[in-house]
Amino acid sequence: MHASLIGPAIFAIQQLLFQRALQPSREAVSPTLRAKDVAVAHSDVVADIRRKLEERGVSLPASHFADVDVELARYAITVGLLSAQTAADSDNHYRAKVVEAAAARAQATAEWLLSHSFMPEEQLGKWASVVHWSDDDADGHPVLVVHLEAALQQDAAGAASAAEAILSHMEAALRRHFDNNPSSPEQLVVVLDSRGASTLQFRRLVRTIQSIAVTLNRHYPARLHRLYLVNAPVIVHLPVRAIKALLHPSTSSKIIICDLEDPRLPVDLDYDSASSIHQTAEAAPP
Repeated sequence: MHASLIGPAIFAIQQLLFQRALQPSREAVSPTLRAKDVAVAHSDVVADIRRKLEERGVSLPASHFADVDVELARYAITVGLLSAQTAADSDNHYRAKVVEAAAARAQATAEWLLSHSFMPEEQLGKWASVVHWSDDDADGHPVLVVHLEAALQQDAAGAASAAEAILSHMEAALRRHFDNNPSSPEQLVVVLDSRGASTLQFRRLVRTIQSIAVTLNRHYPARLHRLYLVNAPVIVHLPVRAIKALLHPSTSSKIIICDLEDPRLPVDLDYDSASSIHQTAEAAPP
């Protein structure tokens, strides 16, 4: 690593280590166990979470909490509900901790939503060539593709706007596609295409990845199936690994650093139908 880049790399890692929002979810939901099933099986715990929120005067925005019980079950899962199935019935203290922690996280999301403005549809349209949905993967998960280098160049705001465009797409998908029906997906795949990004964009790249990771962990529990970071500059690998080190193994394994030829990639970025950024100059625009 070039000497001039070591200082920024260390600084970025230190910042990431202090991001306690990246503390791990204690478990991942089994592919065959849906959040709706958990909400039914643990309806008493979910009811206690709702009661706790009502006591605090917390109103959950319907746009994000369309099915309140199912969404609260996701928060309960992230704080360890399923890992304590046997203990939860006999250990009231542990159950109270799960209820308190899940209620606190749901409250934090409700407060974030009240103060956060997502990009409107017309503004998202301006990002369509660099942040867009591709075909679903083989298991039916929606795939969000982000061409990071182009996104960071989109306007002066750089990393902040790129992350906001990604999160706005996710919020729109949550409202339109994730309806908790047995045939509908519960999780999505994010592909961060880093081709063309340079070491000069190091700080902006890390800030974008960090913003996405923090927000996913805080406000979209159990919604990420995989996040692929494709062809990122080597200098970015170290802070990304610092992020992964803070996560539970089941969560850490969802963040995959890979190259363009990795067979696990759910989309062929060279033939990405919604973007001509990395196709030949003769290729027709989307």
